[in-house]
Amino acid sequence: MTGEISFHYDPVAGLRTATYRGAVDDACLLAAYAGLKERPDFVPIAHDLADLRGVTDLGLTAQGLGELGRMYSGGDRSQVPRSLPGLAIVATGPLAFGMSRMFQLMNEHILAKQIRVFEDYDEALAWLRALPSAV
Repeated sequence: MTGEISFHYDPVAGLRTATYRGAVDDACLLAAYAGLKERPDFVPIAHDLADLRGVTDLGLTAQGLGELGRMYSGGDRSQVPRSLPGLAIVATGPLAFGMSRMFQLMNEHILAKQIRVFEDYDEALAWLRALPSAV
């Protein structure tokens, strides 16, 4: 199965959900997120929930994860207050969890998001809902 990443935005909750399915590699990841930025309903300051539970094969590289971070970079935000929108990544399985943590560590200083990685979907959603809405 070829990889797919679909996006759904809930304007009331200020939450965008990215659902990953199938075999996701760098090309799939970067194309999906480049397309997201072009959508008329794209809200940069929305909370994000990346749900990787439907991934069957993960072919991401450090280069691809870094490129995604640069694509959405707000520059060095080391002096920015922590009242930023959240990005919760739900990853089950050691490979997906490890790649998600790598993305977090590589990009937390340049993305205008608080990033956390979870193994449990409900915990991730609860964390996002507890954050102040930026929308």
